[in-house]
Amino acid sequence: MVMALSGLAVEGFARTMVGTSEPRPGWLLGAGTGVLHLLMFGMVQWLVRAHGYRWTDAFGIFSHGWPKTWLRTAIWTLPAMIGAWILHWGCTQILDWFGISHDAQAAVDAVRRTSAIWERGLLFIFAVLTAPIMEEVLFRGILWPILRDRGWRVVGCVAVSALFALIHANAAALVPLLALGIFWTWLFEKTGDLTTPILSHAIFNGLNFAWLLISVAHSDA
Repeated sequence: MVMALSGLAVEGFARTMVGTSEPRPGWLLGAGTGVLHLLMFGMVQWLVRAHGYRWTDAFGIFSHGWPKTWLRTAIWTLPAMIGAWILHWGCTQILDWFGISHDAQAAVDAVRRTSAIWERGLLFIFAVLTAPIMEEVLFRGILWPILRDRGWRVVGCVAVSALFALIHANAAALVPLLALGIFWTWLFEKTGDLTTPILSHAIFNGLNFAWLLISVAHSDA
């Protein structure tokens, strides 16, 4: 509901500012993402307080020995990322073979289109900092425990990971994001600390963001 309402609000603002022209400018995508994350944060804060918890209690944030756990997380993330990139490449080959269109995600297109440093900085903040936090809180911190605690461990892990993949609305990224969702669920279960999938998610988004910038700079050279 929050995603739908924030999307409608940003679309209304976009039509007022830039009309119905496509594609949307990068700053507008960043603003829409910021509105979504702000609303999500507010609702999670309300949920945590309503149950008498703090964030550290609800999500096991910064559990004992977290520096070593973070180091292990960074190491585990590297093979997971390589696997996701291979899956993405394989999916694009299959989609191309069947003649199925697979345009890049809106955020990827926005980074490619914009050259203003401040716009890229805005997109970086939301892609690498706030998106991993809010997405992991929602999918691994809230939805996964709901299903897990009802005994639906396997089905719940796959279902939550599939929903995570689907909200990105990209055919080529569906399978790799599903695999990463399962990996991040496993990571949360193994460590009991939600900061570990957040960190892994941020590393993945950050390296992809950096690769995008390098690709754009190379193509413009």
